[in-house]
Amino acid sequence: MSRITKNEVDSLLKLLADDNRFVSEAAAHRLYEIADDAYEQILGVTEGNNLILQLRARKILDRRRVDNYHKAFATFARSGKLDLEEGCKIICLEDFYKEEAESISRNLDDMAAELALTYPRDASHGIQADAICHFVFEIKEFRGNRENYYTLDNSFLNRVIESRRGIPLTLGVLLTLLGKRLGFTFRPISVPTHFLLHFGDDIENNYLDPFNAGRLLTR
Repeated sequence: MSRITKNEVDSLLKLLADDNRFVSEAAAHRLYEIADDAYEQILGVTEGNNLILQLRARKILDRRRVDNYHKAFATFARSGKLDLEEGCKIICLEDFYKEEAESISRNLDDMAAELALTYPRDASHGIQADAICHFVFEIKEFRGNRENYYTLDNSFLNRVIESRRGIPLTLGVLLTLLGKRLGFTFRPISVPTHFLLHFGDDIENNYLDPFNAGRLLTR
């Protein structure tokens, strides 16, 4: 932490629980300013025994999360660069903190590194797509969330990666981003009430269903 030390954050957190409103509000203001750097320490007290400190710390993190979301969304929209992975992380900021949103890239990197050990780089498009789907749905046990299809967690890629459950869209995005890391291209195809992925040459009718374990469709 470059701008403030761990001991200084600990001192601010003690002041945050102070009975004097002016003292606690001054501490809260400073903690909000450095919330991104001090995230782990602030989060830690939200799980402690001091209820007042828990509530005040949670309020700081929630306010910072919302502000980060609005700022990131505005920057993303102005850039004109519709990066799929960055968009997924920004969506996560609506309900989760920055650290949790950033975990998407780290987890995808780890999965890609593991898959790369056995990925058939010189094989046909069909064999490569099958290898990616086998890894995701058989080895990592991702599944379509049929039991709780409409739960909000299915819309956040960080939660889909954690729970191994998702809807057609988020499972399709997962496959697309994982494939991209291996040099393989999945093209999202939106169809009525569903979401598919196309792969291979444009003239090839190669489609797969991410909600049904990557089941291959030819028409």
